[in-house]
Amino acid sequence: MGGPRDEQAKVVRGFSGWADDFWNACKTSYAMIAVRDSETLNILYPAGSNTFLCYKVTRGSTVLGWSVLLDTQMRDHKHFGNLRVGSIVDCFALPEQAFGVVRAATQVLEARGVDLILSNQSYAAWGAALQSALSCAQLYFPMLFRSSRKIVAVTPAGEAFPAPTISDLVMPLGSAMLGRTATPPEPRSRLPAAKLFCCNGVK
Repeated sequence: MGGPRDEQAKVVRGFSGWADDFWNACKTSYAMIAVRDSETLNILYPAGSNTFLCYKVTRGSTVLGWSVLLDTQMRDHKHFGNLRVGSIVDCFALPEQAFGVVRAATQVLEARGVDLILSNQSYAAWGAALQSALSCAQLYFPMLFRSSRKIVAVTPAGEAFPAPTISDLVMPLGSAMLGRTATPPEPRSRLPAAKLFCCNGVK
């Protein structure tokens, strides 16, 4: 992973036809994935929201993907104290373009001045992208919903050290954005049941 840092992250207010085109072009690269067309995205992350930071990531004229971020100033939080926590809440790209999208997202959060960047990623390519993209100035926690798994933190010097189990760090599911932030999500009364796209041809 690597290459020139020529990704551009552009703020978007609402997802439109470009997101549908991108979804249709990339969805078969995953064996199973939650539907991320514009209709779904605009329900999850409404254009009028002051909570979610939505970005389209491009390289030149090519769309690499998109990301949805949070920038949360904690106040006497049980786990994070008064840290300013950046979260990569959602993102989508071809697996081979995950690094560029994550790198653009982390650069946005770093520029905003967050102290810590968190994300939940289960797909191997996205987990690897996070490890590669986060600068050594940040702490990296691979967030997994397995209470017995240990968390790995990376110091500014690049040295790994054990951290508490995930059950010590993440709030119970449902109490917040899947443990990504202490800020409750805005009401989403129109949110339909989750839709999944399955592609049996992906190995």
